[in-house]
Amino acid sequence: MSTKTIQTPTGSTTVTQLTDILDQFPDSDDGGISDTNLITILTRNALTSTYNTDPQARLWVGNYSCSMLNYTEALPEQCVVGSATLGNLSQLTNPYLAQLPSGYNTGLIQQFLPRFNFSVERENVTATSMPAACGRTLGSFYVKYANSSSDGYGNIANWSLTACMPADQRTSPWKAVRTRQDFSETLYLDLSTNGYEMISDIPDELPNGAVFKITVSTTAGFFELPNYMNGQVAGPLLDGDPIDSCGIHCEAQGYENGSIYDHNLTGRDAPASSDNQTTSSLSLERVVNKGPLLTIAMALFGDDSFIPNRLNNPSAYMYNLTAGDPDNYMCIDQAPFMGLLRGDTGQNNVDNDLDFCTTKSAETELDIDIQIASYITAFYYNDWYGLADERISNAFASAAFLATEVWLSHGIYEHTLTVSSDMGANTEIPTMSKAGMILISALLALDLLCLLAMAIYSSTIPRWTTQLDSFAMMRIGANMHELVPLNVTHDPSKIAALDETPGYVGDATAGEGEIGELGIGACAPLTTRRRYRSYEEGVQILDTNPRAGSQKAAGWESWLSGLH
Repeated sequence: MSTKTIQTPTGSTTVTQLTDILDQFPDSDDGGISDTNLITILTRNALTSTYNTDPQARLWVGNYSCSMLNYTEALPEQCVVGSATLGNLSQLTNPYLAQLPSGYNTGLIQQFLPRFNFSVERENVTATSMPAACGRTLGSFYVKYANSSSDGYGNIANWSLTACMPADQRTSPWKAVRTRQDFSETLYLDLSTNGYEMISDIPDELPNGAVFKITVSTTAGFFELPNYMNGQVAGPLLDGDPIDSCGIHCEAQGYENGSIYDHNLTGRDAPASSDNQTTSSLSLERVVNKGPLLTIAMALFGDDSFIPNRLNNPSAYMYNLTAGDPDNYMCIDQAPFMGLLRGDTGQNNVDNDLDFCTTKSAETELDIDIQIASYITAFYYNDWYGLADERISNAFASAAFLATEVWLSHGIYEHTLTVSSDMGANTEIPTMSKAGMILISALLALDLLCLLAMAIYSSTIPRWTTQLDSFAMMRIGANMHELVPLNVTHDPSKIAALDETPGYVGDATAGEGEIGELGIGACAPLTTRRRYRSYEEGVQILDTNPRAGSQKAAGWESWLSGLH
C-alpha cells in the first residue's frame, strides 16, 4: 500500500463577460440594430499595432514546441517567454483562437468555449479571372485606387490597386448556432507598381501579372477546456452542440440564450438556432457580424484606410520646407498589415522605412506615391522571401485571427458566457500497485477456496447438538464435573484442566457396538448412520441438518417405542 494525491472540490471561481456565438445575434424583436463600424476600426488598429513576433495569449496550439521550428539563428523571444506568435502560424499544429489564455485549466469542472481557426489559400491568377462586374454587383465590396506621377524629367511612374469581394457581403456568413460551422470568403487583388526608383529591385512581371485570389476559410465551434477528467488537454472541435457533451462534471455556463448544462438535468431549454443574418438595407460599414476577410478588406482598403487617407490629404504627410519644423522626421503613422508581413523571426519585410512608420519626410506628392507603391508592393513581394506565398498567406491568416478576436471582444451585444473552474485541494488517499492488487487478490482467492472447502466439509459432519445453548453447556459441565468442580476462582487462565481438556466431541465407544456415546475428547468421529444414546427413549441418529434434528429424533422415538 502507498498513497497518492487527488484533488477534492473547494469551491468554483467564475470568469464572466465571455462571448457566446449566440451573443452576437440579436433577438427577433431587436431588428434594426446594426454595426457602428467599430469592429472595422478596431481591426485596423490591431493590424497596425501588431507585429508577428508579439506573443499571443489567446493562440491555442496543439503540441507547440520551439524545437519544431526551423531557425537558423537564435530562438526568437516567443520561445523564451513560452508563447506562440502569429509569425509562426503556418508552422504550428492546429492553431486556433479562444477567448481565454492558452492552456486555461478548469480542474474538477467540465467547461466549454468557442474556438476559431483559419486557413488561407492565395493564388496568382490571370487578369481575366478578376470579376469584371464586381463593382456593379449589389452588396459586393469594391475599391479601386490609382495614380500617375512624373519626376520632372519625363519619367512617369504609376501605381494601382483594385480590391473586390464579388459576393453580396450584406449577408453575414456567421450562423447563430453552437454547432460547428464552416464558411469561406474570397478577395481579389489586382496590384500594379511601375517606375518607382525606390522599389526598382522588384521583378517587373509575375507569371500571370499581380492579380491574386485570396480565400480565407473559417471554422468555428466549441471545444472542451483542459480539466482533470480529460487529462488536462484541450478537447477537439465539437461537431455538435456542447450541451450534448456536458456530463456530470459540468457547471452551467451562461445566463442567456439557454445555458450550457448537463443534458441529464431537466428544467432548461436548449437554445434555438437561426439562419444567416441578413441586413440587405445597410451599407457594408453597418453590416452586423461581417466575416473576417470582409473586415480585413475594409480595414486595409476601405474608407479612411492607408491609401485614401494619403490621396485625400497629402499635405498631412509632407513636411513644411519653409518652417524648418524639427518634428518633420518624427513617426506620425504606421501602415496596417506591415508588422504581420515580417519574417517569422521579425525580419523587416520591405527595404524602406514604411515597415516601421511614416513621417513627414515627403517633400512632394511623388514621395507620397512612393509610400503608397511600397505599401501595394508589400502584398506580393518580400525582401526576405521574394515572391514567395507563405509570408503573405500567413499574414492574412494572422489578420483573420485579429479580426475575429476584435469581433468577440467588442461585439455590440451582451457577453453572457461564463467559465467556472475549481483546481481542488490536494488530498492523500491510499493506493495499491497493480502487482500488489494481483498478489492480494490471489491470497484472498486462496483464502476463499479454503473457507469453501471447510464449509463443504462441515456440511457433511453431523452435529452433536443443534445449538450451543445453556442446556448444551450444562451437559458439558456435567461430563467434566471432576475436572472443573464448582469452586471459587479468581483467575481461570491458571486452571490447567481448561488447557488440557480437548475441545471436540466424539464417539466415546470408539465406534464399537451398536449404540455410540458422546464424549468430550473422544477420538472416534460422529457418523450419520450410527445410533447414539439420548434422552428421548435412549437412542437417536445424528443429522447434518440441525433444523431437521427434532424431526429425526421424533422418528427414532417412534421406532424405539415399536421395539418395546
